Amino acid sequence: SQGAEAFENRIGNLFPQLKGKPYGYTTPQPSGVGEGGVLRGCPSSDEELARPPPNCFSSSTDLKDKEHYITPFKFTKSKEEAMKDLKEGIKTYPPGQSGIDGGGWKIFKETEDYIYAQYESEKIGYLDDLEFLLNPDDKTVSVRSASRVGFLDFAVNAKRVNWFVKFLEGKGGWKAESITPDNHPDYFSQNGSD
Repeated sequence: SQGAEAFENRIGNLFPQLKGKPYGYTTPQPSGVGEGGVLRGCPSSDEELARPPPNCFSSSTDLKDKEHYITPFKFTKSKEEAMKDLKEGIKTYPPGQSGIDGGGWKIFKETEDYIYAQYESEKIGYLDDLEFLLNPDDKTVSVRSASRVGFLDFAVNAKRVNWFVKFLEGKGGWKAESITPDNHPDYFSQNGSD
């Protein structure tokens, strides 16, 4: 899925020079993203890089890669209830929260244990990918939030993941760790903390 030219829940306008076509509309979806089954790690692109840029978090990244790894979310409720909470979180996610994702979002794939959504920046229309993969055996949810292009993300992926951490913990029966300067210092030193 390439993404829509404009998501229905967009709250702002693109820069006029883009002539109504978000930049992200032309960026390819990375291989393995949106397929379910196993989440890819970081980097977010298919390019060979000397070091992954600080614009991606994944529970499927090597544990040694502390700047990109995030602990899977844990739940104590049934698989069905956990999936219902994740879907509700995505469907109630407010475009523009914390000054990000003003271009809106859209779910592109949903199964009994997997959700894939795309989020778009407001002014330029950069696309980011968000995936949740529910693991019923150990009652965890693997998470991946990644920018498709660029090196820095200006803390966008941290703000998005942290919104979901707060939302799920507010539902009860969830334990998830926020992304902070304490647990991801290099990411925040490059992207800023606001």
